[in-house]
Amino acid sequence: MNAKKIFINVLIPLLILGIGLAGYAVLIILKPKPRVIPPTERMVMVQLHELQSTSAPIALQATGNIEAAQRLELKPEVGGRVYKTADAFEPGGLFEAGDPMLWINPVDFENSLAQARSTLAQAEYNFAQEQGRQEVARHEWEMIDGKESISALEKDLILRKPQLEQAKAQLEAAQKAVATAELNIERTCVRVPFNAQILSRSVDLGSQVGSQTTLAELIGTDEYWMTATLPVNELQWLEVPGNPAQIRIEDKSEKFTEGEVFSVLPALEQNGRLARIVLRIPHPQESPIPLHINAYAYADMVGKTVEHVYIIPTDALHQGREVWLLNAEERLEIREVHVLWKTREQVFIDEGLSDGERLVLTDIPSPMPNMKLTLTQDKKKAE
Repeated sequence: MNAKKIFINVLIPLLILGIGLAGYAVLIILKPKPRVIPPTERMVMVQLHELQSTSAPIALQATGNIEAAQRLELKPEVGGRVYKTADAFEPGGLFEAGDPMLWINPVDFENSLAQARSTLAQAEYNFAQEQGRQEVARHEWEMIDGKESISALEKDLILRKPQLEQAKAQLEAAQKAVATAELNIERTCVRVPFNAQILSRSVDLGSQVGSQTTLAELIGTDEYWMTATLPVNELQWLEVPGNPAQIRIEDKSEKFTEGEVFSVLPALEQNGRLARIVLRIPHPQESPIPLHINAYAYADMVGKTVEHVYIIPTDALHQGREVWLLNAEERLEIREVHVLWKTREQVFIDEGLSDGERLVLTDIPSPMPNMKLTLTQDKKKAE
């Protein structure tokens, strides 16, 4: 191969390759270097609440059923046929204490009274007659000589003391028989023993009744009771007796009637193991809301007041025991606190916070301790 062919086939390609590599090297050397930008720290905008301890009452709610404070199956004290009833003798009828409710035919008892009075008259006659005989016997006793030899028993027989005692006993029995007959006539008028409303009635005109016959079922109208349940640990906040309550038929309703707690039952509720309290609702007939026996109701109560607590929104409590604070370096501090009381809207904290600290109200995605925070324009001030 001659020199010309070698130059064309070998040296020229190598020359071209060398020029290309040299040009690439020049481009690399002359390429501008990128500017290094340091990473910026993440910053979150938050709303704050300046903490201040306060005193506040504990709000409680219990649920349960309305029931009658007085409930009675009224039965007659004498038997017979019902021949008259009061106009209000019907379910829902209202009576005041002592009002007559129905009348039982008194004819048989009037006959018994007449017979008892006749017996009484005879007993009074016999007693008066025996008193006269005793007076005669006393005079005869005064004329007897040798009284010292007469025994005490013989003396009583001479003075007719057994006969007088017998006549006196018969008189007393006759008097009691008359009183009983008169009382039975009074009992033929069946009266209501307390202010009441008829829940149900069991007899009507013409019914034959006895001492075991239920005439009507009555409930007292002076007050109702509400037996309600709540967690056992909430009992500590109630004043028993006397803690006031607002009874509502619908939860959160603006309409309510007044009541008060007067008793804590000794046994827990069987299924849920909840404590049971009894509330008194006075004058249920005058209640601004309708109260029905067995109705389900809500009792809102304001219990004891707790001192030096911090009240925060429920949303500001995290993991059940943590709060977020903005520290002096404007960074996030995650702190564990002690929750004294909690409702759907508020949390009462009694340990772990101090006056003047700043509570973070904003929900922060993926919060990290010491992360940088900044305030929004509408941050909240302590009231």
